[in-house]
Amino acid sequence: MRDRRFALFLRPLSRLGGPNDAKLPVLELSAALKIARDFSLDCEDAGVPSRVMTPVEESAVCYASRLNSWVVRSDGRLAKCTVAFESDSNNVGRILSDGSFSLDPEKIKPWIRGLDSRNPAELGCPLQNFPSLSELAGLKPRKD
Repeated sequence: MRDRRFALFLRPLSRLGGPNDAKLPVLELSAALKIARDFSLDCEDAGVPSRVMTPVEESAVCYASRLNSWVVRSDGRLAKCTVAFESDSNNVGRILSDGSFSLDPEKIKPWIRGLDSRNPAELGCPLQNFPSLSELAGLKPRKD
């Protein structure tokens, strides 16, 4: 049965920085997008809504900046970003046994701050210059 509350958001693997970035084997963009589109069609045939992120979308608003975008971890935790898996600031809530969400609004604020600021950099990747929770609350300036 199709549940319209959920959809797969497909994005080809890419180099996003870090010490081992150059070692990451990735396909050429055109080949990766073809595979992702084929998989998306298979998902749709199976009743699973999905869509493929295109390079144009990638430069606009990151999925982590969107209010309706969640990463569901295997243990039911909810995150905003698929790059910052090891960061506690990325654990923003969890799915409860009844299917509802328990969310921490203070942990979500840094991820969606670009919606208020309209800053293209914050919308494009909220992980860049990620503020601490106390900085967002105005309690102390960030020390880099």
